[in-house]
Amino acid sequence: MAGKKDWLDRLGWALALTAGVALLVVGSAWVGNFIEDDTLISLRYAERLLEGKGLTWNDGERVEGDLILALRILAFACWGATFGALLMLARRAGATSAGFGAGALALGATASLSVWAMGALEQPLVVACLAIALWALAELDRSRDQSSTWAGVAAAALCLLVWTRPDAPLIVIVIAASSFLIVRRRADSRTAFVVFAFVAGAPFLAWLAQLCFRVAYYGEWLPNPARIKTHVNAARMLSGLTYVGRGLGVGWLVTAAGVIGAVLAFLRRDTRALAGAISAVALVWTAYVAFIGGDHFPAYRHMLVTQFCLVALFVVGLGGWSGPFSRRMPVAALALVIALLGPYVVTQRRVGDVNVAKRARWQWDGQAVGRMFGNAFGAERPLWAVTAAGCLPYFSGLPALDMLGLNDAHIARQAPDPLMPLAHDHGDGRYVLDRAPDLVTFGLPRGTRPAFKSGREMKHDPRFARDYQRVTFRTLTPISVLTDTYVRKRGKIGLSGSLLDATDGPVTGELVIPAYLLRKAVGHPLADGSLGARIDPRTRATVELPELPPGRYRARLRPENARVDIVVRSRTGATLEQAADDVFEVRVASVLRLEVRALHLSTLVGEIVLERLGPAVPGERKGRATIAVQLAAPIPTTPWRHLDPRTSTAAAGLQTFEPFTVSEDSWLCFNISGGRAEGYESQVGVRLIDLSAEEPTTRMVFTGENDDRPREVCADLAPFSGRSIRIEAFDESPSAHVSADGFVLHQP
Repeated sequence: MAGKKDWLDRLGWALALTAGVALLVVGSAWVGNFIEDDTLISLRYAERLLEGKGLTWNDGERVEGDLILALRILAFACWGATFGALLMLARRAGATSAGFGAGALALGATASLSVWAMGALEQPLVVACLAIALWALAELDRSRDQSSTWAGVAAAALCLLVWTRPDAPLIVIVIAASSFLIVRRRADSRTAFVVFAFVAGAPFLAWLAQLCFRVAYYGEWLPNPARIKTHVNAARMLSGLTYVGRGLGVGWLVTAAGVIGAVLAFLRRDTRALAGAISAVALVWTAYVAFIGGDHFPAYRHMLVTQFCLVALFVVGLGGWSGPFSRRMPVAALALVIALLGPYVVTQRRVGDVNVAKRARWQWDGQAVGRMFGNAFGAERPLWAVTAAGCLPYFSGLPALDMLGLNDAHIARQAPDPLMPLAHDHGDGRYVLDRAPDLVTFGLPRGTRPAFKSGREMKHDPRFARDYQRVTFRTLTPISVLTDTYVRKRGKIGLSGSLLDATDGPVTGELVIPAYLLRKAVGHPLADGSLGARIDPRTRATVELPELPPGRYRARLRPENARVDIVVRSRTGATLEQAADDVFEVRVASVLRLEVRALHLSTLVGEIVLERLGPAVPGERKGRATIAVQLAAPIPTTPWRHLDPRTSTAAAGLQTFEPFTVSEDSWLCFNISGGRAEGYESQVGVRLIDLSAEEPTTRMVFTGENDDRPREVCADLAPFSGRSIRIEAFDESPSAHVSADGFVLHQP
């Protein structure tokens, strides 16, 4: 009978543990594919370390940014360790499986755990270390002859904790002091002091080792994030109090359970010391969070330490009671928690600061934008000034300048703007422009107008308007995103060539203009991975050229494209002369505007090469203000055929067409309406898939204009001559839609 009872007891503990973890997994599935941008900062540090470049964010710049020095344990493994430590703490405190089950269910249903299981920042590791340290405290409270063992367990967990967060010494101090008081209750002062020295000393040595490394490697006493995120003033503390209040309110079930558990635990003499230690950790940490102003990340992540302590108090308070009450109370608590789980989960998911994690997918926009620029400009290595300092630098691998200062030592030392939100209040626009970044993306990866402190200061600096041009780029893989990024016109990826500053100039030379610098064109990847532009019919894409010396010039496209007109206009009067079909003369030094026009088809353009062939031919000919150096070739009359979908998968939102091999002078026409593929949540449109590449690769994407009016699209397929192309109509958005029909392929 005793064996059966023990087996049932073990089964109860296992079921309680499984149920708590299962709730966590279900909640994480609801959160979905969320990853926090700062996680990718840490991954960039780790990737560069593995590449032998040290713990750096950029080559030659040692800045300790948002980096976790301890080994990154998978978030779910950390939460599993947390539940396991809670189970051991509950058993040591005399709780039953029902009491532990009540706490495990309340903890597993807490939205913050699910969000940060997916978000992959350090919170799961922080709470796991804390849980193990509190379990060790519970063992110290009950153990008579294993003080050194459990002091070692606590010290090891706290060592890892101080390597994970720079503010962890607060928790270390509380737990070390608690260990002294707990051991002093049942042993002499010498033993208690030895335990205290070990629990406090080992983490102190770990902290000191990290500090020495920081000073030796980075030349800093403080980590850069501490300069960014810890500015204390009355407004910030008021914001922190609001943050704490809302966090406790959102996790109302855990909050109420913790208060009840604390009362019950303090009523019993044998759990009073442990409850005091847990309560002290919760109070000190919560006060600290309020003091620093809270946090700007979703789901009240800094409240996870407090929430775990509240659950631990609940479990401890339910354990160790004698008499009939001892069995009924944990079962009643479990039944009540089960009854409240539904309302608890629903109310949390309705809170904006929680469900933003379910909606926030802009980091995956950053994957598409980062890879596009990384693939196109890997050889040039342009400096990219960003606000989203995680996804864009990580996925591009390009040198980056963090305009918010988390990974920049200079900006982190600037005075914060009190009107800006926490961790977004630092900046120095003049410094950013002094660094002369070649790319600037404000805000999220899709870009915006100049924002935050650096951006606002840059906007008022005349160098920004003079040197930078706003360009819209469309990514193609892994998703289609529109991003507005500023390009330095005379930087590593801007205008280039020997004629760039040649007012008197050499006899010959050239000026190379990337097509994405054409205004009204859309920057677009080309088949070779470089970046050009897509020019749609009836679009007059223009670029202002620097003043050119007199001479004979030829303008041509590289690669060649006969689908467009190329027109040169003088902005300084009638100073041009037609010398041949594609050659013109500049009679006097002139400022020119170059226009590229697509008359009939949407087509891709790589770069425009303006070549100086020699001096102008002497003569008194009458000049002109406009010269056409290339006229679009007429579209030949070719056979055509209607295309119908080969497969249609409603569940996947995908229609595919039979592949075909593109021949020269081919083009495709169809009608499209509906949403505009701008980001992760609006993936709808028609894409052309190149099956001749090493793996199927998207070459062009066409979308609606966020309305239901059909518009005709005619796409030039000549750049893909000889390749096998498959058309796909895709609808991968939960809200947007697309309608496309009338596919006609014109092909000789």
